[in-house]
Amino acid sequence: MAIFHMSAQTISRSKGHSSVAAAAYRHGEKMTDEHTGEIHDYSKKKGVSDSVVLIPEGADKRFLKPEYLFNTIEKHEKRKDAQLAREFNIALPVEMTDEQKKALAIDFCNENFVKNGMIADIAFHKLDSDNPHFHVMLTTRSLTPDGSGFGQKVREWNSKEQLEAWRKGWADTANEHLQAAGIDARIDHRSLKDQKAELDAIPSPTVEQQAQAISLDRPATIHRGHSGNPERLERFDALQEVKVSQEAKALDHIGQNTLKPSPPAPASSPTASLPDAKQGGKKAGSAAATVSGSNINLVDETTDKNLHLTEAQREELEDAENKEAAAKKKAYLTGGAGVPDFSETNKIQSKSEFKNRFNKMKNAINKEDEEENIHKINRPKLK
Repeated sequence: MAIFHMSAQTISRSKGHSSVAAAAYRHGEKMTDEHTGEIHDYSKKKGVSDSVVLIPEGADKRFLKPEYLFNTIEKHEKRKDAQLAREFNIALPVEMTDEQKKALAIDFCNENFVKNGMIADIAFHKLDSDNPHFHVMLTTRSLTPDGSGFGQKVREWNSKEQLEAWRKGWADTANEHLQAAGIDARIDHRSLKDQKAELDAIPSPTVEQQAQAISLDRPATIHRGHSGNPERLERFDALQEVKVSQEAKALDHIGQNTLKPSPPAPASSPTASLPDAKQGGKKAGSAAATVSGSNINLVDETTDKNLHLTEAQREELEDAENKEAAAKKKAYLTGGAGVPDFSETNKIQSKSEFKNRFNKMKNAINKEDEEENIHKINRPKLK
């Protein structure tokens, strides 16, 4: 993958360097240092893919030969600690072809060095490997007006600000060439610390945004109630029918006249008069008066279902008992989740109380796991 690597160094006599020897090594050639008379032979060096020298407009064409260029520099520099050249070692994107890599390096050197009056000696190394890079050796002095020699040192080229500008220039140029080549990779000249600071400045996503992102990234799933399994769907539909039937029966019961317990009969003497007994019977609501001679006995019809109920009350009681049995049967089939006991109907004082109890039952059933209810509905039915 494309990476950013750009190291810089100066070739200086104080370090025992020779610009001619450095050029011979980077070009993989044999060169003679006329200043010292020493011969530097690197002709057997491997890994040198290509080389080129870029000169400003109006410069002497003889500078296109590296040996002549750096011998001229060695002659011009008199100090024993003189800085002879500046060098950059720059990594090239592995995604590019060899020709694209060369074009990128030449474009960068022309825009950042040659246009400012420097001569750039470029040597390409290992272009077809996983470590393609190039070395560029740059002059440290401006050219004379006639372009045949060197003038004053340009101190601005030594500043940290200029070095940072060159680093940014390389990243920008490389990214432009990568985009033009249709390659998605990009490089960044900034340090990892600076890149992290930029990321930290971006506001963190809210909880709602994170939840939405997770939801969008979640793979699609099929709900178990609609999986397409015929047997599962059949059991699911059967359970729904049971729930609907149970709710309908409960609501139907609310609409009927429920049996209400009679309040205690008022105390009366055995010899109470018939008008008083009739008046007391009206107040009791469900008490019946029987007359035997001159005595009156008050009988609570709810006390003995078999002997003292009217025909209408008997039918209503039988209906309530049937519903009680149906509810108990449903309790067994559904695991007994809060099914109302209709045997307690006679104790219900009002419709609102029954509604409350029914709602509690309904909520309890809904809490049961739906899948568990589907399996439980297959239990043997009560006979």
